[in-house]
Amino acid sequence: MIRIGDFSRLGRVSVRALRHYAAAGLLIPVHVDAGSGYRYYAAAQLVDLARIASLRALGFTLDEIRELQAADLDPALLQAHVAKRRDQTAHAIAEQRARLRRLNALASALKSGAPSVAMRIVPRPVEPVLAYTLRARVPSLGSPVTALFERAESAVARSGRRATASPFLLFHDPSYRERQCDVEVCVPVVAAFPGVRVVSGESSAACVSYTGPYAQTAPLYAEVLRWLEATSSRVAGPVREVYYRFGADQRDYRLPKTVVVARPADYLTELQVPITDAARAT
Repeated sequence: MIRIGDFSRLGRVSVRALRHYAAAGLLIPVHVDAGSGYRYYAAAQLVDLARIASLRALGFTLDEIRELQAADLDPALLQAHVAKRRDQTAHAIAEQRARLRRLNALASALKSGAPSVAMRIVPRPVEPVLAYTLRARVPSLGSPVTALFERAESAVARSGRRATASPFLLFHDPSYRERQCDVEVCVPVVAAFPGVRVVSGESSAACVSYTGPYAQTAPLYAEVLRWLEATSSRVAGPVREVYYRFGADQRDYRLPKTVVVARPADYLTELQVPITDAARAT
């Protein structure tokens, strides 16, 4: 038998780790001295310890290792666990690479003295939304879009199915434009009726909020495009504007006072640009 200290040195793991493995039922000492409580292991257990250490180094949890041991390292089960761990590792590496690209983009922006839009961009998923929508090609942004929203809000008000979520606008043109725009106004609802569809979500979108007039959208979108180029990303779907505080005529409907404001300076808007890794898209 080998004392725990010597076993620790031979197996190149700490005594604390050995105690942890014993408590988890992974590697039980062959003998525990009744008087001193000192633990002893068999030389053959060094093979078991090496296997545990190897699986731990690959990222397996103690519960997963226990399951594999209970199944006598069944090849099919081991293969399934390895495939799962490989996929998880690949996903984690992709996330770290994306984070590194964003850090590089921010470092470049700060070094050049460019506006700090890069510090405000938050990549995150966008949930699907059940919404009443109206799509049209409008001669310009501004009042034609407002008119579409008024029609949509009125229709939803008549249905009595308005959700509390914020309305938003989809830009369907391949690139941002302010004339002859293919847009779709979307008013969230709680249940379907004619004119309602599920607006699909996005697995990842570059999101940036701003306060004040909508004239900021075009230059902000240009900044987001520069950020996408710096992070090796590309636009992956219709850009959307989400309106958290906005102006509205409310001629035949009413919205909560917390979201309707009179002054453009008080508007609160979020630009959401669906993105994908350029390398994956090719």
